[in-house]
Amino acid sequence: MIQTYKAWSNGRLNAQLNGDGESGWEVVKRAAESLNQLQSIGTTAGGAVFAVSHSSFLQTLLAMALDMRLEHAMSDLKQHNGCINVLDVDTTAISKGCRFLGGPTLSLPDTFRLTVPKVRVIRMNEVHHLNVPPLASG
Repeated sequence: MIQTYKAWSNGRLNAQLNGDGESGWEVVKRAAESLNQLQSIGTTAGGAVFAVSHSSFLQTLLAMALDMRLEHAMSDLKQHNGCINVLDVDTTAISKGCRFLGGPTLSLPDTFRLTVPKVRVIRMNEVHHLNVPPLASG
C-alpha cells in the first residue's frame, strides 16, 4: 500500500492499489467530494457533522486538509480504530501545486482542477473516549 501512496504523492495518480483497486484520481476526487459534502451539510444544518470512515481514507482526508504529502500521512498520521478527528471546514479553495500531490515542482496537466474546502484540523486521532489502551503494534 505504501508504494501506491508514494506513487500518488509523486503525481502518478493512475496507479491502482494492488493493481486493480481505486486509482489515485478516484481516491483524491472522493476525498475532495467528501470534504465538500461535509461543508455543504454542515452549512445547511447549521452545525456539526459526524462522519465515519476507515483509517486509510481518513489519512487521505487529513493529508489533504494539512497539505502534506500523502505518503507521509500514511506513515506519520496514525488513526486508531474508533478515534475522533475534529475538522473545521470553511470556504472553498482551489488547490494546485499542493504538497499533497508532490508540490509546485510536480508537473500536472493544465487541465488539473481539484476543488477542496479550506480545512483547519483541530484534533486528530483522539482516543481518550475509548477507555482502553491502544493495541500495541509489532
